[in-house]
Amino acid sequence: MPANPPIPEALTQLAQAVEQTAGLEVTCTRDCEVLSEELKAFDGRYPISVSTLRRFFNLIPKQGNFSKTTLNTLARYAGHPSFRAWEARTQRPSGI
Repeated sequence: MPANPPIPEALTQLAQAVEQTAGLEVTCTRDCEVLSEELKAFDGRYPISVSTLRRFFNLIPKQGNFSKTTLNTLARYAGHPSFRAWEARTQRPSGI
């Protein structure tokens, strides 16, 4: 059974967490180039291309969903073991 696509709010929050971890606001292709290199240094097993980052940060249009590997890599970079763990954290009800 295919996994449900991630909710846009979770992606927006993940993008903000990635920016915070990187210490930069991603607003152009050069920022994506820098972040791609940062991600390679963080974990070279799962590089993310500049084009994928441009789509993730809404700098160019995207079609379809991001791969599980891309989402997991970004979530790990932001300090979580996986994207599933990231989503669980963002969907927790308040006060728990």
